[in-house]
Amino acid sequence: MLNIISIRNRPEYKERAIHYFQRHWASEETLMLYENCISHCIDAENPLPDWYLLEENGLSSLGGIVTYLYPSALKQLGS
Repeated sequence: MLNIISIRNRPEYKERAIHYFQRHWASEETLMLYENCISHCIDAENPLPDWYLLEENGLSSLGGIVTYLYPSALKQLGS
């Protein structure tokens, strides 16, 4: 059975989600970007962004629902 865990609703999963995302998709330049995005969803005033840890049969994945992230991501990366 697929277990969907909202990081906003279950902040105790935050570090696990950050580590997963950084390990699979981050480059040296974007490590802090993913940490920042996932950490700030917990106390966000709006319903988005939210990040989800997906677990099934011992396998994990992570997904996010975000508002238009691209400009803020570029700003944080200094581009």
